[in-house]
Amino acid sequence: MSKKKVLLTGAAGLIGSACRKNWGDHYDLRLLVYVPSDRPADAQDVVVGGVQDLELMKKATEGVDAVVHLAGIPGEKSFQELLESNIVGTYNVIEASRLNGVKRVVFASTNHVTGAWEWNGVQANPDMPPRADSLYGCSKTYGEVVGRYYADRYGLEFIALRIGGVNREDRPTGLRDIWMWTSQRDIAELIRLAVDTEGIQFAIVYGASDCPNSCLEFSSSRELLGFVPKDHVPDYLPEYPPERVAKHATTIWQVKNRETGHTLKQANVKKQA
Repeated sequence: MSKKKVLLTGAAGLIGSACRKNWGDHYDLRLLVYVPSDRPADAQDVVVGGVQDLELMKKATEGVDAVVHLAGIPGEKSFQELLESNIVGTYNVIEASRLNGVKRVVFASTNHVTGAWEWNGVQANPDMPPRADSLYGCSKTYGEVVGRYYADRYGLEFIALRIGGVNREDRPTGLRDIWMWTSQRDIAELIRLAVDTEGIQFAIVYGASDCPNSCLEFSSSRELLGFVPKDHVPDYLPEYPPERVAKHATTIWQVKNRETGHTLKQANVKKQA
């Protein structure tokens, strides 16, 4: 059986590098890097440039089965910067995928799409309306909404991963990390499952390592993708001051009902060529 051809945007970033390291030769990868100096020495199929260029994205998505879209600004910046990278760039990736008949797009969203629920002591789940905590969170909300539209209108399969905290230290480094830390090997596995799991038309999934008493509700990744974290926040808690561990353990989140955060393939989809 031939390998899936997968375009990985943002391939030189932290998560992109973790994917390449942990996936091995599971896919036939095409990498998108922003500048020539980011080109991995051992890579054969590499496209250099930004997602802001629609014509380049059309070329980059030719002949691929799936796109893992990681490129973009990963935190708060000015609106104009976020507009070009996270809004225009995400549209370009999705539209180019549609034009080239790409089956699935896996989109790196963020917990910041619902960060203001956390401010109000509510555990966020995929069925709740967005409540962004930043312009960055707003820009990722746009990507989810456009993905939903393309899934409903054109039949593009789209999975948005609202990712917890991934860091270069590859360990939880603060109280918020205790609630949503994601190891590099766990995020690589979550993304792999999002590429490979069949039968999903559209889904929003929260993903992180094993984080008890989190401000995010993670059952979506288990139920839809079969994701089982290999790394566990409790393994690191002895390194933390007792008062911080106590605050983590005693925090009580309001829990809301879950209903319709995903659509399976058998659902009716209005397509337009």
